[in-house]
Amino acid sequence: MKRLRLIYEQLDEAKTYLLRGSLLNLRLALILADNAAELLMFNVLENKFSRDEWLRPLRKNYEKLGLPLDPVLQLRYSDEERARAEKEFEPMVRLLQHRLTELSPADATILRIAHRLRRDAFHRGQLREDILGPIVRLLFTTVVRLTESLRFASIVQVLPLEDDDKAFLRRFEIRDDYFDYSEETKNKFVAKLVEGVTFDLESCRTALKDDLVGRLEALVNQLAAFYEDDGQKNEELLRYQFWQENMAQDKRIDHPSAFDAAFAVWQKSAIPLATVEWLRQFQRAVPRKLNSRQASQVLASYWGMDMELAPKEDFIEKHVSDLDDAIQSQIDIARGK
Repeated sequence: MKRLRLIYEQLDEAKTYLLRGSLLNLRLALILADNAAELLMFNVLENKFSRDEWLRPLRKNYEKLGLPLDPVLQLRYSDEERARAEKEFEPMVRLLQHRLTELSPADATILRIAHRLRRDAFHRGQLREDILGPIVRLLFTTVVRLTESLRFASIVQVLPLEDDDKAFLRRFEIRDDYFDYSEETKNKFVAKLVEGVTFDLESCRTALKDDLVGRLEALVNQLAAFYEDDGQKNEELLRYQFWQENMAQDKRIDHPSAFDAAFAVWQKSAIPLATVEWLRQFQRAVPRKLNSRQASQVLASYWGMDMELAPKEDFIEKHVSDLDDAIQSQIDIARGK
């Protein structure tokens, strides 16, 4: 009962934080819902592994007798896959999806991407405020739905129930004099958890689109503050790329004429990391790539576009920051500082 309580009570707490809606509360809801998904999957896998261990002698007998192993008895995972799934989130998702077919590709995608966002929010303090709400709602409703479809280990009822167990059941409007973890009981848990929580695909799509488009427009505007036309922006970005590559290789070209000569040679075979044309083309593609009717596919498309944009975004923002620093240094020198 305690394992069951941990999952459902944690989801209930996630719901409380989700409905409060502030940035901090959404972060906590993300962490709790993500961990509830991990607990749920771990329980399913533990049940599977225990069953396979129990059948080990029977498999050995088949092998000794030279009989073909019944498909029901065959292991559908390697020792390495099991070991990794017992320790890490993504191998756990992969095993449940590909080997055991307990997770659909759509649900696996949502769990995987939400976990990466949770990792960034928890370990690196990176919070994507504008998209956090819809993604947490998607994760929460997905995990709640999975409590119905994923097969838990058998729940053994110990009577009389402890007071904490009774309070837990009453919290979900379930009889506390007798507990049976049936489909009807699962439905009652789910109905209580999703009460007041909805996921709207269009709102999610709009938030993800606005996030990408807003970031792209911000990059173009930052460059426009320093350069007059697109040609100059592209030229200076390319020169900055050349300068960064030389700095990374500890090659300092301080004299302007030496820099220009080396740049002219390098430029002939260089592949620009970022151009204004690329940013605008990328922006035009955002609505089309986020146009799926499946929430998981919308989220996957956003994640792929985010990964493609992020290095260019970091590069341009670093360039602008270095320009600001250089200008401020010139101002300080002029003022005699």
